[in-house]
Amino acid sequence: MKSCVSRTDSLITQTFASGARCVVDTGTARQNVEAARSLYLESSNIGLPPYECRDVAERFADVMALADNAFIYADPTRKDDFPDAAGEFLLETTLRDYRRNLERLRYEIEKVT
Repeated sequence: MKSCVSRTDSLITQTFASGARCVVDTGTARQNVEAARSLYLESSNIGLPPYECRDVAERFADVMALADNAFIYADPTRKDDFPDAAGEFLLETTLRDYRRNLERLRYEIEKVT
């Protein structure tokens, strides 16, 4: 799970930078969309967690879904699906939520380790 989160966060940082304002590198986005989708699908194969780890599992699912959504909004082949202002807003709010949930996931992992 940690490896999956680490690789996903690396793709997010490469594609969108890490600041408060979203900067999309279209070339990098094009390259990373499929890798992010693969990681999202891989994340669903971790199995059922023990009861003590349910909070970790929920945060993990949230983080992976938000990352996948961010790549959907940034996918250059789907630009026609979202008007520029709406797509930008959705991407920025999704990345904000991703970063918040990533911090919560790290906290939950610390609690059980």
